Amino acid sequence: MTISTGKRPPHIKNTTPTHPEVKRIIDWEEPNRKLYLAFRVWLYEGGYAQCARTSYCVAARLALGLLDKLYWQIEVPADLDQVRDFIATHYTSAATRRMYGRGLDKFAAYLNMRCRRPTPEPPINWEYYLGSLPDSLAADLRAYVQHCRRNWRPDQVYRSTYNLARCPDALAALDGDAGDVEQR
Repeated sequence: MTISTGKRPPHIKNTTPTHPEVKRIIDWEEPNRKLYLAFRVWLYEGGYAQCARTSYCVAARLALGLLDKLYWQIEVPADLDQVRDFIATHYTSAATRRMYGRGLDKFAAYLNMRCRRPTPEPPINWEYYLGSLPDSLAADLRAYVQHCRRNWRPDQVYRSTYNLARCPDALAALDGDAGDVEQR
């Protein structure tokens, strides 16, 4: 305990992993140990509960211990999929696999933020938004979105596509109005 704050300084326990494929924390490179500690602090400052922080940190330890690369060399989707496969084969509980998967998602977000990589936007579920429209109108809407994307800033692409996709009824009504005008 420190006298000034009454809190113990952050530290990392050097426990032996249960799987021999995973390296111990003491055997990691120094930048990876610092990243892991910073990840723990990031979760704490983010307001995550103790049980979530614990399982997310286990997932991060598995990723850093299995991959044996410096953190800036980790390819977020490809390398972390290897860790997901490891978790799927070595842990039988569905709840554990799900929680560690969430931890890998948080760790991927932290890696992207730390390495200043752009975070990929989630894909738009076109079937959900355009499923009720006729195929010809849905194809026209997708072509229109592709046409408009050229003029959108990269940070606006997802939001603008989502805004267009979520209101196809309004576009269909506009298309119907245009047909009425052409028929007059």
